[in-house]
Amino acid sequence: MLDQRPWVVVVAVLLVLALAFGGGFYVRGAIADADMAEARADWAKEREEAAIKLAAAQAALRTQEQAIATAIAESATKFQKAKTDARTTENKLLADLRGDNVRLRKLWAGCNTTRSSEAAARRHEPDDTAQLRAESAARIVRHVDTCDAHVAGLQAVIRAERKVNHGRD
Repeated sequence: MLDQRPWVVVVAVLLVLALAFGGGFYVRGAIADADMAEARADWAKEREEAAIKLAAAQAALRTQEQAIATAIAESATKFQKAKTDARTTENKLLADLRGDNVRLRKLWAGCNTTRSSEAAARRHEPDDTAQLRAESAARIVRHVDTCDAHVAGLQAVIRAERKVNHGRD
């Protein structure tokens, strides 16, 4: 019977090959689907863990930013107080210089003003040069105090940033 119909054998072989191929394709697809589901579950878990880590990092960063902002605000308050104190010191020094409670060193006193002061007193005019020197000295003291306050404020900000970010002073 096989001799008379060789095409039946070819069809049977092709049918067996097709079934084997289809079965393998189906099994491979099922395995691939299972692998894909597992990969998706792993990816979802990793994404969830990353979101948790991101939230924690953002919270820590916000805490650091708030600590630095607080330190900057404190530094700014101290600086404003130091500026006010410098202005007060300037006014006190100027009043002391005008009232002869404080005298300038010879370096700042300039030339001998005794004669010019006597001449001014005779003419009933104030000694403008001495007043200008006193005002200049007071301004210099105020500027020095303001600069000291700037430096102290900036150093406080740097110390606060280092303490927050690096855990040291």
